[in-house]
Amino acid sequence: MKSYALCPVSDKMINERVARINGVFTLALLIVYGVTQNIIPVLFLAVDFLLRASDYSKYSLVGISSKGIVRYFGFTENIINAGPKIFAADTAFTINTTRMFRVIPLSKRGRPMRVLWLRFWTRRVWILKSKNLA
Repeated sequence: MKSYALCPVSDKMINERVARINGVFTLALLIVYGVTQNIIPVLFLAVDFLLRASDYSKYSLVGISSKGIVRYFGFTENIINAGPKIFAADTAFTINTTRMFRVIPLSKRGRPMRVLWLRFWTRRVWILKSKNLA
């Protein structure tokens, strides 16, 4: 693996068709949020992005559903590098949690959430640097 690469590069490979269907599910959930202004789709996406950005992507409900659709319709496999998709999931998790902080009223009890969120990202960057991915 190249340690001098400017773009996110990973040893993992994924099916591009699954990634595209993940995007369709994400867009559908964001449309549901936009129409209903209910925070549940945003919470679901934040947890799903966290799973996809970490080593627990096999537990992502959106990913499992997308793989099932690809298998059911028999789409051809197009294997691509997972690095950019992992980076996108990290970024989407940040955006979703930021959105949740704007929607959920934050009182003094909300401060620990912010601290935990910042600690998570500090730890995430440290892990990426230790793997030469950042």
